[in-house]
Amino acid sequence: MTKKCVFCGRSHPVVQFSREHVLPAWLSREITLTKHCSYSNQLKGKDLVERNINGQSPFTMTVNKVCRICNNGWMSERLESPVKEILMALIEGRKIVLNDEKKLLISLWSIKTALMRGLIDSEGDPAIMSHYEDIYKLKIPVNTFIWLVNTAPGYSLVSTRHMRFISNENPHKNLSQTNCVAYYTSINIGCLSIQILASKSKDLITDFNVELFNSYLSSCSEELWPIQEKPIYWPLRDCIYTDPRMIMDGVIRHDPLLKINNHVGKQK
Repeated sequence: MTKKCVFCGRSHPVVQFSREHVLPAWLSREITLTKHCSYSNQLKGKDLVERNINGQSPFTMTVNKVCRICNNGWMSERLESPVKEILMALIEGRKIVLNDEKKLLISLWSIKTALMRGLIDSEGDPAIMSHYEDIYKLKIPVNTFIWLVNTAPGYSLVSTRHMRFISNENPHKNLSQTNCVAYYTSINIGCLSIQILASKSKDLITDFNVELFNSYLSSCSEELWPIQEKPIYWPLRDCIYTDPRMIMDGVIRHDPLLKINNHVGKQK
């Protein structure tokens, strides 16, 4: 089978392929890490399959399914370069106001990164496949929800976590032939945790405990997409000071065990 770029669909010899980082290389030069963790989980029917990727950190994970034209073109020029200053302010917990333009830019970057993260797992669809074309067109896919969560200042963990939800219509079907109907990605860097939830159908969203962001995490999270009318003032009023990867567990398993640190946003 001819290898094709997951975003633009072009193949060799029209395009050449290069190894593209899941988290951009520029970010690794900005952040000093004391701990590396990366998890990739998959839910097939009712069985949870854990896949830990040994020997790789979030900054060393690369995929070879993106062409050089996409890598050095729109991904770099339209996303990475414009988002850098905004993203670093969020990561470092510096004051910044996110208007609609900045919200859109961060949302596009977040989904692109989630789709790249999905490519690490080689079995079955890495995510909803039509979303790759949507992001190539710089379009937010329908039924996509993104939240920003303020994590504790000085939290040095950098982690990514990707979970795919697969149709269980044929439980005996080979995993490599299954279709992804929803995915949930968590990107945690410094003071910033980005939670991305997307599905083929809006009805599937009701299977997740998204009310966690409006209730338990209401003071330390903001909905980034769909865009709300008000701007986002960062840092937020409160933050979480336990492992932000537990947020995904709360949304999926309805069992939040997070601790909230009050009024971090009021600190100078």
